[in-house]
Amino acid sequence: AEEFVPRSCRISDGPDGKSGAVMVLRGEPSSSHDGPTVTLKACGQGGYHGHFDKLAISYYDDGQQVLTDYGSAKYTGMRAKEGGRYTSLNRSYAMTSIAHNTLVADSTSHFRGITPEALPHSSQVIAFDGDPSDGLQYMAALDSNAYDGLKMERWVAMLDLPYLESPLLVDVFIADGGEGTHCYDLPYHFQGQMMSLNVDYQRFADLMRAAGKDYGYQHLWLEATAVKDDGTVRFSWLCGERMYSLSSAVTAPTSLSLLRSGANDPGFILRSEPVYVLHREGKGRQIFASCLESHGRYRVEDEIYRNLEASNTEVAVSEGSEGLRISFSFGPEKLLLTIQDGRMEIAH
Repeated sequence: AEEFVPRSCRISDGPDGKSGAVMVLRGEPSSSHDGPTVTLKACGQGGYHGHFDKLAISYYDDGQQVLTDYGSAKYTGMRAKEGGRYTSLNRSYAMTSIAHNTLVADSTSHFRGITPEALPHSSQVIAFDGDPSDGLQYMAALDSNAYDGLKMERWVAMLDLPYLESPLLVDVFIADGGEGTHCYDLPYHFQGQMMSLNVDYQRFADLMRAAGKDYGYQHLWLEATAVKDDGTVRFSWLCGERMYSLSSAVTAPTSLSLLRSGANDPGFILRSEPVYVLHREGKGRQIFASCLESHGRYRVEDEIYRNLEASNTEVAVSEGSEGLRISFSFGPEKLLLTIQDGRMEIAH
């Protein structure tokens, strides 16, 4: 039998293969683990089992799920948890948009959380390039049905750069609400322990409250908040033995929140899992551009550690006749990505 070799791929959805796709980018494997892997969901609803997670991503690295998908809130056969079946929190939290790594507008789930409204629609694949030979792989998709009058577009790339020890993940989410003003939340559900945030934050250690009243927000504790007006905001955490740093361009005043699942859950049904959220309000095109850097090694049993600080020092965004340009600084090294005419390129 031929050995299965994981590769980047695009898996079409629907009975005729025309209902979008699930796309996967993979990096080179190590001696002990598959290579870093990122998925982008740009497909149909998935029937009544489907969640409201258009353009959601998940990320795996070093044998760990780093950016997580909560999954379902069920305990099959565990009668102590609402009889051992799908629980009531499956719909009130696990299926909601805020429970996934995707954009949420106006604190409301995609399609207002109504499955029959979602069933006729699927996302549209814009681009897919899984060839790693030039050091750049990318995928992109569009969804214009999840919210009335709002278009969502996401570009995800994996880059092999000689000055970084691991592939760099780039995430660009564009929301276009036209003349309407919207509130946007972009959550990153992460596995591990927060290490640092490069802005001052307020921790609600004595009294926590739920982040909202509906669409899953009522099940998220608000643990800490911060504000960044411009520049680059960096959030770092430890997952397994590796450090991960998410650096994001701040082009307009942006609120930052650390949330945790478990609010309004008297039966302890939900797993207690953390989420980092970028929040911004505005009209027209709102661009969230970030890079996720995997770096270092931290071994508790040996008290051995190295390279615990991220190399990235700046992320910046501009848009004009030359398309959307995202620049990154890694000390003396500079990287410029351009998005134009359905393509992403490294500008030299």
